Amino acid sequence: MLFSFQLYKLLHLLGLSMLLGGVMTSLLITRRGKGDAKADQGAFVASHLVAAPGLLLVLLTGIGQSFLYQWVQFKGTGYMHAKILFVVLIIFFLAMDIRAQGNMRRSLLQNSSPNEALIKSALATRTLAGSLNLCCLLVIFVLIVFKPF
Repeated sequence: MLFSFQLYKLLHLLGLSMLLGGVMTSLLITRRGKGDAKADQGAFVASHLVAAPGLLLVLLTGIGQSFLYQWVQFKGTGYMHAKILFVVLIIFFLAMDIRAQGNMRRSLLQNSSPNEALIKSALATRTLAGSLNLCCLLVIFVLIVFKPF
């Protein structure tokens, strides 16, 4: 049982690292690319192939750890509930980022002259979603380290 808990914890931290790396990479590429289709390919890879699987790994291993210890971590610890709230927000913001990225990519690939207003709107949405995702991840790190309540 101890080995399986350590394995779950290792995979949980690996997923958290993938999520953080994917979100930061996508945000940085989005800020630098300014709607360039070739630069956006890197943000696509970071969001779809790094951040999203990392989030899925975090969710699955978090639920697995909770079932392994019969949800004992949640009794009398409000920070666990706060972490779950921030994970739900991360899911929402990552979905916002991926949807805006899809809209932008469709506009760039389908039209010979891309819609500039749509691209600017998608870039603003992606920047906002990435920044909020990063803030939520940092709050989760603070909750993990300090366990304030």
